[in-house]
Amino acid sequence: MEFRLLGPVEVRTPAGPVDAGQPRQRAVLAALLVDVGRPVPMDALIDRVWGDSPPPKARHAVQAYVSALRGVLGAGSVPVRRAGGGYQVDAPADAVDLCRFDRLVIRAEAEPDERTALLGRALLR
Repeated sequence: MEFRLLGPVEVRTPAGPVDAGQPRQRAVLAALLVDVGRPVPMDALIDRVWGDSPPPKARHAVQAYVSALRGVLGAGSVPVRRAGGGYQVDAPADAVDLCRFDRLVIRAEAEPDERTALLGRALLR
């Protein structure tokens, strides 16, 4: 499974794209994937999704979106679990385009002879 955050939020499998749900649900997914493999506290999730104007039942909304995302991501293939007072997506960092981009840019800074090739790979989707 591959996750695209640079541009429209997308979930892709070898069989093709998967419907990641309505915009707020995709925003919750993106908010979790920015810190893939690490817990994202509930308050941080709410802030990332709604900013300064969360709805009164934002916690319940996040819980509902996470429940739906568990269905989207498939039982067990990419788990979304409770962790650190919030949630965590347990996917390989290389499955997230943002993480691959960051890793390649860091490598390009450290490897001047490969900079052009690495930055070119970073820009490919």
